[in-house]
Amino acid sequence: MLLVVETLMNVMIGLVAVVAFAQNQGVSLVGLVAGLGIGGAAIAFAAQKH
Repeated sequence: MLLVVETLMNVMIGLVAVVAFAQNQGVSLVGLVAGLGIGGAAIAFAAQKH
């Protein structure tokens, strides 16, 4: 259980660092998040079993 919590915390810290760096560099995060959302939906539909 502790390993799961530690891994989740590391991922969250990594994401915050990436977002902070991207904002500092002037990257449009809105477009990036929208693209990830569309890609995730496409993967979800492709992974469905009929």
